[in-house]
Amino acid sequence: MKRSNGRGNALIIFLGFVVTALLVATCYFSLDKTSHAKKGPTQKTARHIFTSDSNTVSTETPAIAVASEENKPQASEESKPQTTVVSKPPRANWPEITAADGRDDLGVPYTIDGTVLVNRKHPVNWDYVPAIDSAGGVILQPQAKKAYEEMHTAAMQDGIQFYFRSGYRDFATQAAIYQQYARTDPNGIAGANRYSAPPGASEHQTGLAVDIDNGSGLSYDFDQTPAGIWLHKNAYKFGFIIRFPKGKEPITGYTYEPWHFRYIGVEKAADFGPENTLTLEEYLHSEPAPAPGAPESEIPDAPAVSADPAQVN
Repeated sequence: MKRSNGRGNALIIFLGFVVTALLVATCYFSLDKTSHAKKGPTQKTARHIFTSDSNTVSTETPAIAVASEENKPQASEESKPQTTVVSKPPRANWPEITAADGRDDLGVPYTIDGTVLVNRKHPVNWDYVPAIDSAGGVILQPQAKKAYEEMHTAAMQDGIQFYFRSGYRDFATQAAIYQQYARTDPNGIAGANRYSAPPGASEHQTGLAVDIDNGSGLSYDFDQTPAGIWLHKNAYKFGFIIRFPKGKEPITGYTYEPWHFRYIGVEKAADFGPENTLTLEEYLHSEPAPAPGAPESEIPDAPAVSADPAQVN
């Protein structure tokens, strides 16, 4: 009987261990299930990355799981989108108002008797933007464009062909052209000043000036070609004048440009007539505008460089 009781006690102890193990296992799996229910399934959350240099937003999906909003990566101040603001050019680069000018605002062109005059003495500012018609590739003010197209049609009827090479340019474009010539001319700025206008001083910024060639590029002997001869005899009938006549460099500040025509209207251009040698400065009784540093009695030679003369003035 004693041996039987000993076996019974051992069995009871063994069963107690089994029951305890089952209870522990049941509690473990129950807690694990509850934990998963609270967390939810593992998910991949898109993350926005801001690129400040392009102001764009790209999206990538990280491989790590995120459990809550607090764990999401936040964009730093440096990586947030930034607004690009176009600012004015440095004040030192603006044209200056001359004593004879009298304007308070260079955003409005200098005008005498209804005629716009732009040169080194009477510049326009960076924010002067005239009304421009750019349809068809002829980029001019509407009245100048209409006159040019009428002149072109008349020339073709006479068997003459010429081509629009350059019209309106904004302040920034003129600045780039001028700086290019100043860097490449053997005489630097002094050389470039003889044939290229600094920003603000170019008639091309008015949308009233046009450079014309015969299809072979601009050249100083354009006035010897059929197209040049026709234009020098007939341009005034359509309101255009030769803006930089031969021998008038001390007044205009530029070498002779047989390809550069300026629209002033038929009535006033009639006062210039064919093959005009009168300058707009003389016609408007305005002071000469010589190139900086050049004696007014000096007539500059043709420019030392000839790279793309369509952009010279």
